This record gives sequence, structure tokens and C-alpha cells, in this order.
Amino acid sequence: MKQLYAIIESGGSYEDSWESVRFVTDDEAKAEAYVDKKIKMIDSLGEARKAFNAWSLAWHKRNPQPNTRCHRKPVRKWPSTVMVTEEMRQARRLIEAENNEIQQQFQQEHKDWLKRRADESDKWLTENYSEEIRQGLKEELDNTHWTWQLVEWLE
Repeated sequence: MKQLYAIIESGGSYEDSWESVRFVTDDEAKAEAYVDKKIKMIDSLGEARKAFNAWSLAWHKRNPQPNTRCHRKPVRKWPSTVMVTEEMRQARRLIEAENNEIQQQFQQEHKDWLKRRADESDKWLTENYSEEIRQGLKEELDNTHWTWQLVEWLE
């Protein structure tokens, strides 16, 4: 009988928990070394996430979110008993066009703020962490657990 070692990755919690055999090897030392490497990576990701959250909080204090509540002009509506003329419709279309312009201006300010935040956070992450850590944060790999188990092999 041969002994194999299954390297298992798991994650999630309760209803969304999952478990997957990632690799199988016949070398216990290799399995243990791989799992130890992954555990160290998860610890590094946790520290990186804490640092990024602190940076993000400080960034938000320095750069508050712009006011995105736009004050639109009221659009006139008439009851069915009123005969609506073309001039009345034209005035309503003009107000709707002004409201759309106001809304687009507010949306653009917010989009610019979001882009600046994304650019600055990418720059900060690039300056402080390796590609492996950045990818791990992006894929939320710090929410995984690695183990190995002995599996008997019948010949």
C-alpha cells in the first residue's frame, strides 16, 4: 500500500463553504512545505489588508466623497382636464434637459472621485506590495484555509 498526501484548500463559511483537493503528492515533506508556504501567504495577506484598510480610511478623511445629491428642478405636470399646448411641452422638455445636465455633472464629479481613489489605491498597493500579494487581495485569498491529509492508495 502506498501513501499519498492530498493538499486541500477550503474557504467560505456555513452555507457557502467549500473544499477542494488542489494537489496530491507522495512526499510528506513537500506537502507540509507547500501548506506552510500558503499559510504564510495568508498571514501576509491579512497584514496587507489591514494596512490597506487603514490607508483607505485615511484617504477618505483627506478626500471626502463629493456631494452627489443633485437638486433637480421640478418638472411640471398637468391634470388630464388641462389642454397641454406645444409651448407647455417645450418648457417641460427644457427643464428635463437642464435636470439631465445637472445630474450628469454630479455623476461626473463622483466618477472622477472614484477614478482618483482607484488610481491612488493601485499606486499605493504597487509601491508597497508584490504582484502575488496584490493578486491575493484582489481574489480575497486571505479567506482560505490550507491543510494536507494522508490518503491510502490501494494497488
